[in-house]
Amino acid sequence: ISSRHADDLTYLEMDKEDVLKISHDVGDKLTRAEVDIVTKHPIQASTLFRIKNYSKDQGRAAKASNPLMPEGSYRHVLWNFLLTRQYGEGFAKMVTDAHEIGDREGEVVEIHHVDYHNNAIGRRWALEKNVTEADILPRVLSDPKVIRKD
Repeated sequence: ISSRHADDLTYLEMDKEDVLKISHDVGDKLTRAEVDIVTKHPIQASTLFRIKNYSKDQGRAAKASNPLMPEGSYRHVLWNFLLTRQYGEGFAKMVTDAHEIGDREGEVVEIHHVDYHNNAIGRRWALEKNVTEADILPRVLSDPKVIRKD
């Protein structure tokens, strides 16, 4: 971690190579835009990886218990819900938009449009005070606004 100074403020930054090594160690291939965010927000890095991996694990578990479960849709809604609750809507959008910037080989561009849509739903639900994490799975299955893919 290094620091840089701008506008009378000091900012901490991680080295991009260190971010790539951490992402590799936790089994997460990041886009260049995601690397840039983690580089500029080193204090949040651990929690960002934890929430992303937790959402993946929950998606896999839901799919394992119900083969009709739209794993990707649930994962993206839950990920945005948790990020928004932790860091606010703007930061969650910045992080998950960076994930959708398609610089990963072999990905279909259209899938990103679905993910942007479901990401926004997760952030919106996070702003509803009466919605809990336990509510997300049934809502993903029943809300007609969620695009269910997989």
